[in-house]
Amino acid sequence: MPKRDSLDFTFDATKVNLGFLQRYLSSVVSNVKGVGTGKVRMSGRTKNIGFEGNVFAENAKATVDYTKTTYSFSDTIKLTQKSISFDKIKIYDDDKNSGILSGVVNHNGMFKNMNFDAKVTTKNLMALNTSVVDNDFFYGKAYASGDVHIYGTETDIYFDINVASRPKTKFYLSVGSAETANENNFITFISHPQNTTDTAKPKIIEKSDSKVYLNMEIDVNPDAEIQLVIDPKGGDRIAATGNGNLRLTYDDNNDMKLYGGYTLDKGDYLFTFQNILRKEFSIEQGSSILWSGDPFHGKLDIRALYTLTASLRDLMDEASLK
Repeated sequence: MPKRDSLDFTFDATKVNLGFLQRYLSSVVSNVKGVGTGKVRMSGRTKNIGFEGNVFAENAKATVDYTKTTYSFSDTIKLTQKSISFDKIKIYDDDKNSGILSGVVNHNGMFKNMNFDAKVTTKNLMALNTSVVDNDFFYGKAYASGDVHIYGTETDIYFDINVASRPKTKFYLSVGSAETANENNFITFISHPQNTTDTAKPKIIEKSDSKVYLNMEIDVNPDAEIQLVIDPKGGDRIAATGNGNLRLTYDDNNDMKLYGGYTLDKGDYLFTFQNILRKEFSIEQGSSILWSGDPFHGKLDIRALYTLTASLRDLMDEASLK
């Protein structure tokens, strides 16, 4: 009805490419893929057209930019004039672990002024898949059970995460710079397994057009291996498993904060000195690390042993002289 500036169409869509949603969801996710099938009604005035209907998204996939984790699903998405909703959709990570997603994306009817609110509950799901290139303060591959709440707008994105670590988790924390680590003034010698070293230059998460606010509570258990990178250049690092509760916060104004304690069950410490000395120490059970805000100034209370073979000839020769 052109005179009234009114449109009303019903589309019977079959395997329509869902990639067009990328432009509307780019502040949160990327690499949107999949096809949609269903009946969708497009109606309203030309400057305020809305969509209604249920679309079955088949092999839908998207990557959460902040965590570099990719999730897929095949389920129904509900469209209203001003929202896109997901109701208890089963999602999968790249390893086929699953979780339940519920959420809604609201907009002004023209996919503008968007805000979103999504929750994921899981018993085992990939929660982080970053490398030192993405963020060399904390990175790695982490699997978790618990709850993840992501909400906000196109300019402000909030992550509230309350999880426990699961098997195959390997997490890296850079806790010192090369300049301070080479001093090694926290080590006191009281008198072994091989592992790789990770080198990085510590930095804080790079700024983007969207501001990110992170509040993460982690119940760390022996399922996870944590590597503390003490000297990114020299290679000093602690690799350990243990138990602890950590809280990691970040926002564009206050940078990164780390709180909590971690008690080591077992692990090893690789000590290097100016590329001349390289020794691996076995960490004793009960050693601990405590953070009270500054992630680069954790309090380390660690006892480590370095075993070696020594000759008893000198002692035997001395005894024979008596």
